[in-house]
Amino acid sequence: MRENSVRMIQIDQGDFFLQDMDCFLFSFSREERCLKVLNLLHRENIKIKKLILIWYEKYDGVTISDQLQSELQTCADSLQIIKCNMSNEGQDGVELSRTGIGKNDQVGFDITGFAIPDVFRILYVLNRIMGIDSINVFYTEPKYYCYQNGLFTTYTKNAGKCSYKVIEEYNNSGSGKKEILICFLGFDRNISKYVYDEVLPYEIVVVNGFPSYLPKLKDISLVNNYELITTVGRDKVISSRANSPYAAYNCLKNVAKRYDEELMNICVLGTKPMALGAALYALRNLRKVKISFPFPEKYRSDSSAETGESWCYQINI
Repeated sequence: MRENSVRMIQIDQGDFFLQDMDCFLFSFSREERCLKVLNLLHRENIKIKKLILIWYEKYDGVTISDQLQSELQTCADSLQIIKCNMSNEGQDGVELSRTGIGKNDQVGFDITGFAIPDVFRILYVLNRIMGIDSINVFYTEPKYYCYQNGLFTTYTKNAGKCSYKVIEEYNNSGSGKKEILICFLGFDRNISKYVYDEVLPYEIVVVNGFPSYLPKLKDISLVNNYELITTVGRDKVISSRANSPYAAYNCLKNVAKRYDEELMNICVLGTKPMALGAALYALRNLRKVKISFPFPEKYRSDSSAETGESWCYQINI
């Protein structure tokens, strides 16, 4: 990756400088971290002309109260709410393309409250449809993950049955090429093995988040993906820093050097910064990759608690 492609700035410690924004995109669940960046920007008097909230029905129990709407209206000159229903995957991209964002606008995109497939789709629309090359992408880490009955093996972000599919904007058939699966591990138990069984790839590379947000998370990831790792072997596991899109991008770049004749099928079950790095790589290599994901029926809206560190990734696609 070019040195100026991603610049990481921690924005919740000390002073930071960001330009005023023409547009700021965000979504939210019931996790308080979803609103942290917007509150930080408001506190620092960074002006936002247009605030776009994308509200997904697929998050259980998420509503927009009159009080929240009133508070959001104080953070920008105007507020637009895009509501996406359960039956129309991709509605967010269609509606976003109609918002009038210009290719020279200063755009902020807080990925904290979005599901991973939506991060991929929105970046595609912003870059390939709307022509935006430079974006300030924000993310707030969780302080804790929520485990049912206190057991880390019970963690799940998804609710209901999953359906493995390719994300349409990144749907490359490969024209008969052999397929290598690059799977970035998450915490959902056995989801990675389900993906592997659906793809049955020619080869696989398993990417674990290390260093992770907290030291123990690396080990939890390995334990919760034990079934896949024992199937393919520990020699297939490599590491990539969990909060760095730069690391994820370079990880994929290195894999591509080893498998330059194969179609790269990238499935990110891990962190959203990993997804951001994978999206940047995919947008620059659309003829060589496809992006897939095990789409659930719904997403849990409370899979983490409290707020960790907040970052701004200044991206040149």
